[in-house]
Amino acid sequence: MDTLERQTLLQKYAPAMAYIAVKDDAGNCGIGSAFHVGEGVFVTARHVVENYFIEEVVLSEHLRVPIQEVVPEYPQEAIDELAELIGSPPTWPLLHESLSLTDGPYFHNDEKADIAVFRVGKIHPNRPFVPLGSHLDDWIIRNEWRLSEALILGYPPIPFTTAPELISARAEINTVTWTRAQSHATFILSAIPRGGFSGGLAIHEFDFALGVITQSLIQGGQPAELGFLSVLSVEPIYECLAQNKLLPDCQKERWEDFWNTERADFVAEGGLLVASVHFHDDGKKFYFDVMAREPQFLKIGVDAGLVSMKGAAYEEEKLRDDWIRFHIKLPGKQASILVETAAKAAQEAIAQTGLKSIQAFQNKN
Repeated sequence: MDTLERQTLLQKYAPAMAYIAVKDDAGNCGIGSAFHVGEGVFVTARHVVENYFIEEVVLSEHLRVPIQEVVPEYPQEAIDELAELIGSPPTWPLLHESLSLTDGPYFHNDEKADIAVFRVGKIHPNRPFVPLGSHLDDWIIRNEWRLSEALILGYPPIPFTTAPELISARAEINTVTWTRAQSHATFILSAIPRGGFSGGLAIHEFDFALGVITQSLIQGGQPAELGFLSVLSVEPIYECLAQNKLLPDCQKERWEDFWNTERADFVAEGGLLVASVHFHDDGKKFYFDVMAREPQFLKIGVDAGLVSMKGAAYEEEKLRDDWIRFHIKLPGKQASILVETAAKAAQEAIAQTGLKSIQAFQNKN
């Protein structure tokens, strides 16, 4: 990346960054970073907020909005004159927007995953979000990442300053590894690790989130600045968002309901896939699918699922001759319970025919 490309990324994503001021039970204060992934949802590192009281979450970088949004009485004629003079509609900066948490913070089900997510109540709709990359752990090939570039953003404290400042730094990816402290892929970057970067953003030169900055890898009690800066990759971010039903729609587009869908596949004695039952619950959309190569298994699964619903409202969608989807038409919590109940009933009915779950078949063989 040249300087212009780095500055373009910085200007694009700086307004998505927030600092988190925290305090522990002893009154000790700390600071960490977070970044916006859409719909008011933010990602940070677990250790930034776990066992701390969050004093404030602040978007430190200005966001330019139409001038009449801030000054409604501004005359339209004056706006038109300014637009003609400067070549674009005039805007006004929103500065230091303080946020209020409405959900969370929530943590990954795996305690080793240094990930936390939360949602805020009121955030300007023009605030940018950071697109998460699609590089899941199993898809990472080390040599394709080494020496590519990234930009890191966060809030390490600067001595003698009066307020937290967003710090940006250029970095190269040195390697991708797995550490004893984490159960997911970790990128090692060349930048100097500093306290306050934790929870911050590493954005790849190809314009997607590489992951969340977590810690300095050091030993022997050395200063953090002498360690390796580590960035936890995106897979546990997706998992944490999905587990807590906070995955924004803007992050789902390329995945086609991959997240928040639980699958059960059934095979015949030779290992041939015969039937599948899936159910999806992301807090907004609720459905279960029954698929089968043979009509009798399709009927068994469908009948069992519908009986378990006890007359609850649903909408049937025939995706193929061997694939039927049932959309649950109930309020969120009720739908969440019902869709899982129906899918489990369908799975149990198919299992009783003698077909084996693919997990049982693999374990046996």
